[in-house]
Amino acid sequence: MVTMKKNYTTLFLMMLFVSMFAFSCSSSNDNKNDNELIDTDLPIQDLMNESISHMYFGIEAYGGYYYREGLIFLLGLPEDVSLTINGNEVEFNFEMQFMQISMYGFEFDVEMGQNILYELNAGDRQYAGTVRLPGNMEAQFPETFDLTSNNTVSWTMSQDPMMNIVGIELDDYDNYVDEFFTLPGSARSYTFDRRLYSGFTNSEWGYVALDISALNYNIHQDLVVLASVSADHDYPINDEYYKEMPQKKSLFRRNIEAYQKAE
Repeated sequence: MVTMKKNYTTLFLMMLFVSMFAFSCSSSNDNKNDNELIDTDLPIQDLMNESISHMYFGIEAYGGYYYREGLIFLLGLPEDVSLTINGNEVEFNFEMQFMQISMYGFEFDVEMGQNILYELNAGDRQYAGTVRLPGNMEAQFPETFDLTSNNTVSWTMSQDPMMNIVGIELDDYDNYVDEFFTLPGSARSYTFDRRLYSGFTNSEWGYVALDISALNYNIHQDLVVLASVSADHDYPINDEYYKEMPQKKSLFRRNIEAYQKAE
């Protein structure tokens, strides 16, 4: 059974966005620099493999606006699924069931830094708890990205999240890098070692995408609840070539544009 309230492209991009943005992050502690990396009890491998159910509350800064997206990913095909947030019942803006996976999208209206009190009922499974949306983030990205040097991102926040995640993605169609690093909640900067992208110094065109995410979470026995506030920034490797080639936009930006076209 598949029921939808938005087009399939939008749903597919939302699935990709949540999977890549929130769950592909690895706690790679092999980065050879002085950044403080941490281990985490977040079951990242299970989330990457989509072998555990999860619910996601995300806010991303883009183009001077904040975009909110919520998604529930459930293993199994429960007949009745409902969600309340801070005592208010949520209306799903799309529903999908295929094979042994169920997905539900929703919007939420909770300010950054505030608690989300949730109750999720999925057939015979019930989950209740609280997760705090991270506070407001102000990100500072380099004005230009120097492929021959280390590059530093920094940010300010009104309160410490449980952890921070920084990510870098580079692609010139000959080389590809996609790395994420987990940092303590008190971190306010990160320096990307130039050795991560040493193979791109002679690239004629391509792009670099940087992402900063503050993350809080709550772990149930078979469900992970995540709340994230994030910001990202893209750079062309070569402006002239970049203008002539198809731009590869971040999954989040493609998701937003798909929403705008669908409405």
